[in-house]
Amino acid sequence: FALRFDEIACGLASGWRSYILNRIKQTTAETLADRVREYAAEVSVDAASVLSAVDDPALQAKVDAHIAEGQARGVAKTPTVFVNNTAFIEVFTLEEITAGIERALSETKPVAIVTGASRGIGRAIAIELAKTHRVIATFRGRKDLAETLAAECGAAIFQCEIGSREDRAALLAFARNEFGRLDLLVNNAGITRDTLLMRMTEQQWDEVINANLKSVFNLTKAVQRPMLKQRKGSIINMSSVVGVKGNAGQANYAAAKAGLIGLTKSIAREYATKNIRCYAVLPGFITTDMTHDLSETHLDKIADTIPMKQLGTVDDV
Repeated sequence: FALRFDEIACGLASGWRSYILNRIKQTTAETLADRVREYAAEVSVDAASVLSAVDDPALQAKVDAHIAEGQARGVAKTPTVFVNNTAFIEVFTLEEITAGIERALSETKPVAIVTGASRGIGRAIAIELAKTHRVIATFRGRKDLAETLAAECGAAIFQCEIGSREDRAALLAFARNEFGRLDLLVNNAGITRDTLLMRMTEQQWDEVINANLKSVFNLTKAVQRPMLKQRKGSIINMSSVVGVKGNAGQANYAAAKAGLIGLTKSIAREYATKNIRCYAVLPGFITTDMTHDLSETHLDKIADTIPMKQLGTVDDV
């Protein structure tokens, strides 16, 4: 079978120079040319410029020679690869062809940044997104956990402090240089400094507001440029039910998460006409590293307030 233009090259009309990986078991230059013309018509591309090399008799002799070489090696058929309208004939095994196709297809996947992805909800989000996206997972300190994540789902990992202007710029430069685009931002990174208000210091307040709210504002501002240029993008802010209901001992955390809800609604209104969507997800009480310090008695009391009488898991989110 022949791989279609729009499956391999995302449509040549988008500006990509043509290349075709062809693994047809019974093929000739003529049958390949017919397929090229058919699919070029579908994506409104001038097939003549692509086929100029195929129609060259001298090239056909090279094709025949390489096919013979491939058959001698036990290769079922050899592909013809077109680059900048010039044909290059190589001999590959079926495994090599399949690997090349998979690499080409992976380059068409959208790109997502997930902050705070080394553990907890962020880790679960990165693993799930990696099934359909090329994921950049950020982490602050635990490189070992980030490397485990990368090994598990193939995500690219990037160490940065989201609150740092220099680190944010480096993160976006990495996304641009390595992947060329950015389609999704998941603002998940966050911290807690729980204590009763009467004991809460100004430093504890500032740390949580800066990490959970201000950093989201700054990173969202930073990604708006590539998304506006693409006229497409999505932003997901991980808020919390405590941003709506409040919670004793979490005045700073609840204030930051409530602020995220207002920020999300405002961003959604500002960028709706630019085809950039913004959402807030408000998980309930989820079992993560952040809940490990709570006593069983306290967790039971929390569960009693939930209709299902149990805490959620990261997979639920």
